[in-house]
Amino acid sequence: MNDIVELVLGYLRGSGVNRWYAMVCAWLICVLGWTVVCILPDQYESIGTGHRGIPNHITAPAYGLTVGIDPDTQVALVTKNLA
Repeated sequence: MNDIVELVLGYLRGSGVNRWYAMVCAWLICVLGWTVVCILPDQYESIGTGHRGIPNHITAPAYGLTVGIDPDTQVALVTKNLA
């Protein structure tokens, strides 16, 4: 039992000494990271794609069975919903 207590106390003493080394390393890494982030330019990029119309494999079976909508009207509806 005494061996276990001495082992635990040895680990605690060792962690107390190494704690300061770990703290210094953490601060150096943080300062370096903050510097790199501050140097980076403010650059934002966004890419979007839009598809207009209905695919032929959907419209072909229903051709003549439904009332068609003008493509310009469809674009206007989509624009209205996105705004």
